[in-house]
Amino acid sequence: MSYSFSLHSHESRLLKDHLENVGELSKKFIETLNLEIEHKELLCNVAYLIGISHDFGKATTFFQTKFKNESYDTEKSDHSYLSSLFAFWLIDKFLQEKNCEKFSYLSLFSWLIVAEHHSDLKSFYNVIRNIKNSYILEEQAADIRKNAIDELLEIYNTLLRCYNFRIDLDGFLNNIEKIRECIEEKIDELKEELLEYKNLARYFEFIFLYSALIDADKLDASCDNDKEAKELESKIFNRKRIDDDMVEKYKEKYLNKEKEIDDLREQAYNEIVSKLDRIDLKKEKLFSIELPTGMGKTLASFSFALKLREKIKKEYNYIPRIIYCLPFLSIIDQNSKIISKVLSIENNKITSDIFLIHHHLSDIKYTKSKLDSKEEYEEFEKDLALLLMEGWYSEIIITTFVQLFESLISTKNRALRKVHNIANSIIILDEFQAIPYEYWKLIREIIKFLAEKWNCHIIMMTATMPMIFKEDELFPLIDNPEKYFENEKLNRYTLYIDKKEKTFGKFLEELIKNIKKNNGDILIILNTIRASQEVYRKFKENFSKKEKPKITEEGIAEFNNFYLINLNSTVIPFHRLKRIEKIQEKGKRKIIISTQLVEAGVDIDVSVVYRDFAPIDAIVQSAGRCNRNGADKKGEVFIIKLVDEKGIFYSTRIYGIVFKNITEMILNNILRLEEKEIREYIKKHFVEVEKESELKFYSSVCELNFSEGREAITEFRLIKEDFGKEDFCICFENAKEIINKIKELKEIRRKVEYKKKFDISAEIKNLRRKLENFIISPWIIGKEDLIPVEPDKELWNIRVVESPEKEKIYNLETGFNLEINENFEDRFL
Repeated sequence: MSYSFSLHSHESRLLKDHLENVGELSKKFIETLNLEIEHKELLCNVAYLIGISHDFGKATTFFQTKFKNESYDTEKSDHSYLSSLFAFWLIDKFLQEKNCEKFSYLSLFSWLIVAEHHSDLKSFYNVIRNIKNSYILEEQAADIRKNAIDELLEIYNTLLRCYNFRIDLDGFLNNIEKIRECIEEKIDELKEELLEYKNLARYFEFIFLYSALIDADKLDASCDNDKEAKELESKIFNRKRIDDDMVEKYKEKYLNKEKEIDDLREQAYNEIVSKLDRIDLKKEKLFSIELPTGMGKTLASFSFALKLREKIKKEYNYIPRIIYCLPFLSIIDQNSKIISKVLSIENNKITSDIFLIHHHLSDIKYTKSKLDSKEEYEEFEKDLALLLMEGWYSEIIITTFVQLFESLISTKNRALRKVHNIANSIIILDEFQAIPYEYWKLIREIIKFLAEKWNCHIIMMTATMPMIFKEDELFPLIDNPEKYFENEKLNRYTLYIDKKEKTFGKFLEELIKNIKKNNGDILIILNTIRASQEVYRKFKENFSKKEKPKITEEGIAEFNNFYLINLNSTVIPFHRLKRIEKIQEKGKRKIIISTQLVEAGVDIDVSVVYRDFAPIDAIVQSAGRCNRNGADKKGEVFIIKLVDEKGIFYSTRIYGIVFKNITEMILNNILRLEEKEIREYIKKHFVEVEKESELKFYSSVCELNFSEGREAITEFRLIKEDFGKEDFCICFENAKEIINKIKELKEIRRKVEYKKKFDISAEIKNLRRKLENFIISPWIIGKEDLIPVEPDKELWNIRVVESPEKEKIYNLETGFNLEINENFEDRFL
C-alpha cells in the first residue's frame, strides 16, 4: 500500500520528491566525472546523503504554514540549522556502519554544507556560535516528533533502502544538544588535522560537495513538478558534439595569406595542433603556448582544445567543457566574436548550450538547440536561464580570470555553484602573464590540483610567460619559441630606451617635433589618466593653430590629415569602443594618446609607440601594438622616463618602487633592443618578480578558513578592489531612456507577486548591462562634496550626469574632468 505524502519542500513540490531528486542529482554530478580520487564512490554516497538531508527541517509545522498563507514565525520556520544537524548525524552513522571512520571529517563537512546551503560560507566556528543556544532547534524537533515523524520515517526508509540502512529518528530528535556538542568537539579535531595536513585536497573536496548540493537544489527547485525536474536533468546531461575541424574550415573560408607573417602564423598553428598525437593524457595535462603577439594564439589554442576534447572523449568516454579565460572584458568581446564566427561554420544559430559568454555584465539569456536540429531552439525563462548561465551549462564558456579563480577560491554561494562543472574541463588561460604576481604561488598550486585530481587539461598562453611554473612542468605546444621570437619576419620593431629623466613639458616639446616628422600612426601610452588628458589637450592646442578640428560624436578630433584620439578608462565605454573601431579602420593617420588599457589583447597596429617607463612585461605588451602585422618598414618603440615637478617617477605611482628598480636593474646600460632580443630580458624580469611572490591565502584555503581574519577566503580578490571609486552615468545616446525604464521596472517589481519579481529583476539586470556603456568609475575618495551631482539611491547610488552638470564633470574628448579638483586620483583602470 503506497503512502500518501503531504509535506512540501516548495509550494508545488512534495518534500519527498525534492529530497530524492536533489540527492540523486548531487550524486550524479560526481558519479559522471573522471576524478583521480580513491574514495570517489564514498563521495558519491555522501553527496546523495547530503542531498536527502538538506531540507529535513522543512518538515516542521512552522515551515509548512508558509504554504497556507498563514502568519508564521520566521526564526522557527528556518530549516537550515536543524537540517544540518540531521545531515551530520545521518552521515556520521553511515560512515560508522560502512567502517569509514578515517573519513569522519565528511560528517562535519556535511553539517556546514547544509547549514550554509542558502547563504555564503562562513567558518565552522562562526556557524556553530550561531546555534549555541539550541532551544529553537529543540522546539523544532518536538514539533516534528508530534506532527511529522511518521512521514519522515517513510521518506527516509524509502530513500535509504538502496544502502540497506535504517535510521532511528527518535534517536536524533531526542539528542539535539548532544549532537551540537559533538559537532563542536569535531571542529576542534578537524582544525588540528588541517593545520598538520596543509593540503588543498580537503578544501576542494568540501567545495565540490557544496557545489553539487547547491546546484542540484536550485535546479530542482526551479521546476514546478517532478516531470519538469526530470526533463531538466535530461537536458543538462545531454551534451553536444562539436566537430574538431571547425577552425580549419573557418580559416579556409575567411583567412587569406597576404603577408609573410601569415606563413609564420600557419607554421605555429600547425605545430600546436600536431602535438596532439604525442600527448599522453594521463601524464600531460599542463600545456604552454609561448608566441610573440599577433601570431594567432586565439585560433590555434581553440583548435587544439577542440581536438583535445575529441581525443579525451575517444580515450576516456567523457566530454570535457572548454573554458576560455581572459583577464579583461574588452578582449572577451573581441575573442568571443572570433569563436562565434568559427562555430557559425556548422551552426546557423549558436545557442547557449554550445557557446556561453559569462561575466558579471552578461545578458540573462539562455537558449538550447532542439534535439537533432541546428536551426530550431528554445529560450528558457529568465530564472532558469540565470541558473544555467551561472552554472556554466555549455560546451564552450568564455569568461574572465576573476570568474574562474574567484569561483575556485570563494565563499560565495552563486560563484561556488559552478565548481563541479569545472572538473574534467579544458581550461585556456589567455594572457597568462596578467595573473597578479602576489598570487603566483597560490594559483600554481590550484592549477596543479585541478590537473592532478580533477583531470583538467590547462593551456597557458602568452607572449611573456611568467615564472609560475618551471619549464619542465609544462608540455610546450611550441618547441623552441626562440625560432619565432628571433625570426626576422617577427623582428617587427626596435626598442629605444632613453635614460634621461624628462619633465612633462620637455617630453611634449620633443614629441610634437617628432610627430610632425613621422607620417605613420602613433600610439603614446602614459601611466596616469591625468597625463593622457594633458598630452591630448597640448597636442590639440598645438595642431589647432593651423586648423580647427571637427569633433565627432564619439569625441575624436578630426583634422584634415589625421585623427587625434584619447583613450582612458574615464571615457565612457560606448565611445571607447567606437574609438577603437576607428583606430582599426584603414585610411587617415591616427595619433592615439592612451593609458595602459590598450596593452593586452586590444587589436591596434601602429608604426610608432611612445611608452612611459614601466615593468618589462608591460613594455613588451605595449610594444606588441607596434607593427603588429609585420609591415616592411620596422616599427619604433621609445621608452621615456617621465617625472613630475618634484622629480618623482609617474611609473612608481602605478607599479611601485620595487618594479621600477627591477626594470632599471635588468635594463642597465641597455639603450636599444630589437624585438627578437627582448625575450631574454623578460625571463630575467620574471625571475626577479618571482622572488617577490608570496603564498598568500594558501594557509586559509588548506585550513578551510572561510571567514576569520584578514586572509580568510572571503577576503580573496584576484584584482584588488578599488576603494574610493564612484560610479557616474554620463548621459549620452539612450542612457536616460534606460535609466527611466529601470526605475519604472523597480516600481512595478515592488507591487507584483513573488513569482513575477524574478523576470522583472532579470530585465533590470539586462538594462543595467546596457547602462554600463555609459558608466565610468573614477577615484574621488574624500572629494565627494566637490561633485555637483548626488548619488541616486534608486539607481545603485550611481551619480547620473546630465546637462548642464555634464559640461562641468565630463569632457567628450578626454572623459572625466580631473580638473574639478587637483587632488582627484588619476590612476588608470
